[in-house]
Amino acid sequence: MKTAKIGGLVIGLASAVIALGVLHAQESLPPRLRGPVLEGPNIAQLKRGQQDYVMRNCHFCHGPTLADARGGGADLGHSQLVANDRGGDMIGAVVRAGTPRTQTAMPRYPDMSDAELSDIAAYVHYMRQRIHDKEIASAALPAGDAEAGKAFFLAHCAACHSGQHALSAAIAGYDDKALAQRIARPAPALPTAPADAPGREEHLRLLELEKPQDVGNLVAFLRASKGKVGADEIRLFAAHPPPVESRFALQCGMCHGKDGLGSLRGPALRGNPDVAALGPEGIQAFIAQGSASGMPAFKLTQRDLDAYSAWILDTGARR
Repeated sequence: MKTAKIGGLVIGLASAVIALGVLHAQESLPPRLRGPVLEGPNIAQLKRGQQDYVMRNCHFCHGPTLADARGGGADLGHSQLVANDRGGDMIGAVVRAGTPRTQTAMPRYPDMSDAELSDIAAYVHYMRQRIHDKEIASAALPAGDAEAGKAFFLAHCAACHSGQHALSAAIAGYDDKALAQRIARPAPALPTAPADAPGREEHLRLLELEKPQDVGNLVAFLRASKGKVGADEIRLFAAHPPPVESRFALQCGMCHGKDGLGSLRGPALRGNPDVAALGPEGIQAFIAQGSASGMPAFKLTQRDLDAYSAWILDTGARR
């Protein structure tokens, strides 16, 4: 019994020493791997995510700050798949499954915990926001298309901002460049805003999607409309979601090509006899469950599963 206790104590001390060594290694990351100073209310999670991102060697292919992918690694700073991620659901699916059958194979990390994936995802999204913020701030404001700005506003902004007098007053108070900055980083999306600030999560997510041209279009629309659109237009837009090909391009295009005809990262789905042989139910199961060959499992609504399988098979039943 005494020997067992001593052995257990030795093992426990050894584990503690290893844990402290890992922690010290994480805290001593070289400056070139640390990237910019992290800011915001969830700073502890961002630091954990940054450390995990480096310790798991993600930076070798995707770059320490996501802005310098190398060796064929995906550009996470502009990846549409990552843009659709929520708390690690899309990122986690790819990380755990890997992409073994591509020209630039990504290893599998099946042992990565949900907490670790959530932390890495938080860091990736934070760095994406910094990249897009910098691109918008440094670019000359493009000439905007008010109609394109209206479409963007309806898709992303109208649910909260339509017809608000406060928005009209705010628009009048800024020149175009200042208004562009406020579109990219409104008060809730500033690092100084608390984590529970209303609209914070939505605005940060939007910042990851925006490009300088989007902002230019929004400025043109807001100048013309003062941010007001009719309730009928909003209801009409909500009743007609984006076409399935647009949703596929955002969620699946990184591997299978925006048109579903394949890429270096994944096989063609449309016109592929092996895929056609699966039928609608087989395709939907493949999407929902993934496969050992490297296809991650994705959590999609039944409506999207129906639409994707119909589009891939070109049955005309897509919605």
